[in-house]
Amino acid sequence: MNIPFIIGAYAAKPQERSAQEEFYQLLNKAPWVNGLEIPFTATGLQDDPQWFAEQLGSTFTTNVLTPIPGTMSFVGDSSWGISSTDDDGRAAALSFLKGATETMKDLNDRLGRQFFTHLALHTAPRGGGDVHSLIRSLEELLEWEIDGAKLTIEHCDSFSTERVISKGFLELCDEIAAAREFDGRVGVSINWGRSAIEGQGAELPLEHVDMAGRAGILEGLIFSGAHNSENAWGPAWEDAHVGLQEFVPQSLLTREIVAEAGSKAVQHNVSYLGAKVTILPGPSNEERLHMLEQIAASL
Repeated sequence: MNIPFIIGAYAAKPQERSAQEEFYQLLNKAPWVNGLEIPFTATGLQDDPQWFAEQLGSTFTTNVLTPIPGTMSFVGDSSWGISSTDDDGRAAALSFLKGATETMKDLNDRLGRQFFTHLALHTAPRGGGDVHSLIRSLEELLEWEIDGAKLTIEHCDSFSTERVISKGFLELCDEIAAAREFDGRVGVSINWGRSAIEGQGAELPLEHVDMAGRAGILEGLIFSGAHNSENAWGPAWEDAHVGLQEFVPQSLLTREIVAEAGSKAVQHNVSYLGAKVTILPGPSNEERLHMLEQIAASL
């Protein structure tokens, strides 16, 4: 399989700085790792930009900036988001994303190459979002200079009053409708765990992969697990990015599910696959890498 495989290293890395440096060295050397999913908070990168740039090898060629940590810091404001019907709230979300694009360009400059290939977008606010407002935001975003990175809407669990929600953003069908307005310039990515949270089971993620794929805009598929009972990662259906069931017994994510969903995504010409798994303190760096590699090996 020649599809790039990326890692949400920020969720899996150890806590100590020296151990983190070793972890990134292992990722750089792993032939099955082709890039990273990198978080953007309300104040910028999680790590010092220069230190972080020094961890990034030339083998990382497909890299996604995900502003979901920053987006969630504003989720208490029902007017804030790129799908908001409130003009001020939508403008505030775009201003936040402007900061994200400046961070992308800064890291590209530090590395002397186009490091970031994708900018993930999340369709806040929680409840009350509107597809027409999202389209307006996408129109503005496409006018920005972001060093060639592709805009990619990462679907999160949609809003509902009938079940537990984690993010509560727009329905996938609305996100697809918005993305299709732009002739392939905007893609959609699926996070397996977030779709499982929405469907309260293991069936909906595959449907979501197929929906985006049949629309011709499936850009990425990231494997995070979901758990249906409380465990060390938190309450049932919390967006905690648990790993494979063999490592987290309560997880719904199995090797067979990874293989099926990955195969479906490849059929739909997905641009990248990946894994984002939260690994609690304790395992060595080699063990952390092993847990992630088993997802890639299941494809």
